[in-house]
Amino acid sequence: AAHPAPSARPCLRALVRIAERRASMDSTLAMVRRMLGRDSAAECKAHTEKLVASLQAEEDPSSGRARYKARASKAKHIAELRGQERYLDACRVVRGLPPLHGHFA
Repeated sequence: AAHPAPSARPCLRALVRIAERRASMDSTLAMVRRMLGRDSAAECKAHTEKLVASLQAEEDPSSGRARYKARASKAKHIAELRGQERYLDACRVVRGLPPLHGHFA
């Protein structure tokens, strides 16, 4: 078994150092992406919940056919907001789970 030439050893060490730095940068980059994703997910979730709260505050609890239709319309709008893929992913990412639909990844 022949040993590598002495000049090759520093080259291998340099390559190992480069690979270690790159792995370190990749893990740091992944961590930053996760943090940014979590922050933007929290922002999206808060915005949607603010919209839902304002719609719920506008609901009129009185009875009557016209009011019933207005309440049903607002309830559908609230359900649409809560059913958006982006909002669902935001809720998952804020809880520390992976997104289902690819948002905030």
